[in-house]
Amino acid sequence: MTVGNYERIIEKISKASGVSKEEIVSRIEAKRSKLSGLISKEGAAQVIAAELGVSFEGERLKIDELLPGMRNVNLLGKVVNIFPVRSFKTKKGDESKVVNFFVADESSNIKVVLWDTHHVEMVEKGEIGNNER
Repeated sequence: MTVGNYERIIEKISKASGVSKEEIVSRIEAKRSKLSGLISKEGAAQVIAAELGVSFEGERLKIDELLPGMRNVNLLGKVVNIFPVRSFKTKKGDESKVVNFFVADESSNIKVVLWDTHHVEMVEKGEIGNNER
């Protein structure tokens, strides 16, 4: 996580909430202190954003802007390496599948792991893949 991304998060929270950047930084530090430093600055910023009703849903991010714990993010990238779909048995004895692949954009690359059957099926059908066309 680069300092630039942290600053961009604060900027986005400030613009969306109308709260000054200084106040947001103060709230982030207070949250970290309350949690004995067991949360990162970025994680605390996400908590503060949620408390202020700020959502990053629907916003397209670059891979290097992703933070641990983010959900429902949108990014645009190219599948650069895809691994075969693997089958396995769950603890309950059910049959399930998983697939791993790497996605890249101009900022970085990231490993994606798909567990849900709908998206694994999309890989099996070739709807998601590193097809050279």
